[in-house]
Amino acid sequence: ENMAGNKLTGTITNKQGLALRTVRWAPSDAQLAAVEGKTDEVGKRILFFVHGHGAHLEFELLRIPEPGAEPVYEGSWAEYFNAQGIHVYGIDNQGCGGSEALYGVPWYVERFDDYVDDVLLYVRHVVDSLPGPEQRAAKLYIAGLSAGGCIALNCVMREPALFESGGLILMAPMISLEKVSKKSPNKYMLPVARLLSWLVPTAPLVATDKNEVYPEIQKMWELDARTSRGAYTRVRSAYEYILACDRLMGALRGGGVLSGQRVLLFHSERDTMVDPEGSKALVALSASEDMTVRWVNNMWHVLTKEPGCDEVVAEICRWVLER
Repeated sequence: ENMAGNKLTGTITNKQGLALRTVRWAPSDAQLAAVEGKTDEVGKRILFFVHGHGAHLEFELLRIPEPGAEPVYEGSWAEYFNAQGIHVYGIDNQGCGGSEALYGVPWYVERFDDYVDDVLLYVRHVVDSLPGPEQRAAKLYIAGLSAGGCIALNCVMREPALFESGGLILMAPMISLEKVSKKSPNKYMLPVARLLSWLVPTAPLVATDKNEVYPEIQKMWELDARTSRGAYTRVRSAYEYILACDRLMGALRGGGVLSGQRVLLFHSERDTMVDPEGSKALVALSASEDMTVRWVNNMWHVLTKEPGCDEVVAEICRWVLER
């Protein structure tokens, strides 16, 4: 592990033998002293953040001064969380950022559940590394943006007891892709998606919307050496995303999803990257009795970067600290 300022980086090996890059931003002594007495002493608050498709953790959580520049901690979401006494942990998903890729193919996943397995592996690793008293008192939160929201939601559904002490935070979560998958040119591929996912699983054939609402953020994406930039989504990955959304929607219709869980949800009805209808279904059908919903219709999809992101992170911190 390597420590630099508030950031500690390392690796963890998953069940496929891939080395996944881990990142932790811990509050400094000065940051902890500044919040001392402002929050109840209920134990360490730990937030696991899951990034979206083709991204990496630092693209989502750090500030990028201008397109092409290296992400920085100062003025970032990571710093804001730390300034509230919140410890931030995460991984670069397999095939993304600084993590190894299956078969050496970047931005590829063979099974969507592999992402879920990897995140839960890291969560358990972090929890198991805490001393006994800290482990019992810690409050665990998991947050995800876009596809990362789908991963985070699946983590809570699979291991609900892990996060009952804290909660689930969803930002523009990928719960439905029904409308997106029917847009040209993808609508021509949908009928043969299953076949293609077996014949040419790693082929980058599925189009992804560009951020035409905020072209400066699109430029940041395209000039970041560790994102997928302008690459099309690989066929198997896209098909696995569709299957994951179908399973989620089926589970929601079956009832009981998120029973006993605290949930904070942000989405914009202007989102064209994933369907806002998925979030509406979650609100209508989930069993959570403590769900806070914010429709941020002044925004589009990249809620950690767009104008209005400061209000989003401030609300997340308020929600975390009041629990």
